[in-house]
Amino acid sequence: MTLLQTVLLNAMDPFPPAEQGSAARLPLTVELHPEDAAADPVQSKRIVFSCGDVRLELSALLQLLRTAPPLPEVDVDHAAAAALGQSGQCDQAAVSFLRLAVRGDAPVAALYGLATQLFQAGHAKQARQIAQFLAAVWTDDPRPLAMLGTIQGELSAVRDARNSLAMAAHISRRNPGFRGVLRYAQRELLKLQFHDTADPQVRKV
Repeated sequence: MTLLQTVLLNAMDPFPPAEQGSAARLPLTVELHPEDAAADPVQSKRIVFSCGDVRLELSALLQLLRTAPPLPEVDVDHAAAAALGQSGQCDQAAVSFLRLAVRGDAPVAALYGLATQLFQAGHAKQARQIAQFLAAVWTDDPRPLAMLGTIQGELSAVRDARNSLAMAAHISRRNPGFRGVLRYAQRELLKLQFHDTADPQVRKV
């Protein structure tokens, strides 16, 4: 079982909009450049998501996703996008989640799904950018922090990973509904501690 499969099964399965909780109340805005790219956001030169003063600007990612195998010209909902990822079609799932983030009713949930699929497809740096945005704007939910810590650990940013996972565990303790996230964060923190002991040369930044 891969690292991300473990994550999805235990803490961070891309959740349907009906279960996103406080994410639905976030005042998220989306800007496409050029504006007429709304027919297919992947063809945009730049997409900017913002929530208050926090911004997420995507441009290089769009170039990456344009290389994904084409999807049928049908409307894809959240469940169908998640199913694509579960079948191993992670790039196509990422494209679907991006379209949902721009055009759907649950952009935060779609961005979360996008980050998980990018990570599973091996695009950890692009996934980290989105996870950092979600962790900054969705502060009462531990899942973005758990995901961010996992990505940071994969990128050998051990100190950052430890901080993110510790914060995810702290938030999870306040809500019994996040017991799975708490267990996951604690387990990953133990792995990082073991990794430090086993490899004293591991990068701590």
